[in-house]
Amino acid sequence: MSNVDTLPIIGLQKPTKCMRTGAAATWHEVHLYQVNVVAGSTVATLGSYASREDRDNGLNHLSHVSAQIPGTPTGDAVQWIYAQLLASSSEKNVLAGATAVRVQALPAPEAD
Repeated sequence: MSNVDTLPIIGLQKPTKCMRTGAAATWHEVHLYQVNVVAGSTVATLGSYASREDRDNGLNHLSHVSAQIPGTPTGDAVQWIYAQLLASSSEKNVLAGATAVRVQALPAPEAD
């Protein structure tokens, strides 16, 4: 695993289609999650945007994608959710095969 793989995930990229409007969405990020400790499961809701640029420019999401994840988060819950979604190849996971987008690493300071 490279150092880049340890940087936090800020969203997932995968082409999908909004089921309500048919619009294309390529950027997905966790908006909320609910943990059922008794049942040992987590439901995550991700906002889906036409693009990361649209999200960065303050445009609203086109739709939501919900995923039921077995287990409960450990550590950083949002990072755990992204990891579980990326690891799942279930046909029920509309984001299976997505690409993780990570925070940009800051360049190392130049030596004097």
